[in-house]
Amino acid sequence: MAKEKVQAKHTKSGRIAEVQYDFGDGTLAGMVSRFGEAVVLSNAKQSIRISLQTRLRSAMDAEKPADDKTLQADADSWKPGVASTVRKSPEEKAKEALARLSPEERKALIASMAKAS
Repeated sequence: MAKEKVQAKHTKSGRIAEVQYDFGDGTLAGMVSRFGEAVVLSNAKQSIRISLQTRLRSAMDAEKPADDKTLQADADSWKPGVASTVRKSPEEKAKEALARLSPEERKALIASMAKAS
């Protein structure tokens, strides 16, 4: 059972604590063996709930906020993925934002940007 590094930064002091923690053997079965099924299930649900809440907040913060029906449809079809610390580039974010616009909105935005430059 290999231990993994866990870090926590204290906001007020800026201190960073680092510990090694045994999460099991790196498999779901290993985690269940170490912590028990109820603990693993509870933590998985909590993590998935937070990911979905983040997704919903992003949709509500969008330039064109999603309505409740759209949010529910998105939640119904969404499945969590493997956690990643990879961030999207500004170009990727811009392309995604443009893809969400209607053709008319996209055309108007491009025209206004052309005038500004």
